[in-house]
Amino acid sequence: MKIGILTLPKSGTHLWSNILKNAMDLGILNRDELSSFYFGHILDEDNLLHLSHDQVNFMTVRDVRGYFLSLCNWCDVRCKQILEEKREIRGMHSERASQWSTMNFEEKLESLVFQTDKSLYDVSYIDSNFQAAGYLVTMGVPVVKFEEIASRDPSSEPSDISIETCTKALGYLGVSISQNDALEILRLSWGDSRTFNPEGGPDKWKKDLPEDIKRNIELRYSRHINKLGYEI
Repeated sequence: MKIGILTLPKSGTHLWSNILKNAMDLGILNRDELSSFYFGHILDEDNLLHLSHDQVNFMTVRDVRGYFLSLCNWCDVRCKQILEEKREIRGMHSERASQWSTMNFEEKLESLVFQTDKSLYDVSYIDSNFQAAGYLVTMGVPVVKFEEIASRDPSSEPSDISIETCTKALGYLGVSISQNDALEILRLSWGDSRTFNPEGGPDKWKKDLPEDIKRNIELRYSRHINKLGYEI
């Protein structure tokens, strides 16, 4: 049985969950087909070694620079939950939440990029996820980029690239859909992300990332940027 979809964290996991659900609600994908797919985050490389090429339909990736911006936003959401609900959250250092809440935007980004002990996020996941994604690329697993599925036109409608990407990706799952079906699925799939505003666009990092942070990401993670098909 094929696994289905593996997602690099912050590469549209929630969006793809909505796409699959809405494809099912519209009768394009039936419940039995959906339940036969594994859908979830990329695991670390050691857990992927037993997989063969035909066990993964496709994986989703995101520009590493956009990944860090989104990860920082996600940590802010989690920090608020930790402080307000007084609970532990997997993948987060809950004991650092109070400190994180006092840090400015650049300090938070630096703690993630340089993987310091000030990071709210468990930074051990960062390298393992990128290495696992690189391993899947080497295996020849089809890659779907967040920037393409999240592309919008000037009227905030899904762009032609987004529609084509949705059609192609569902084709990897053996589901043939029209471009009109893809447009309808995408229209229904936006709107409830806690960390991504489609109006900002998938390349929002180009405007929001401080220049020195961007350069440090490009220096420290150049191998991963290139491996995932992006340019510096």
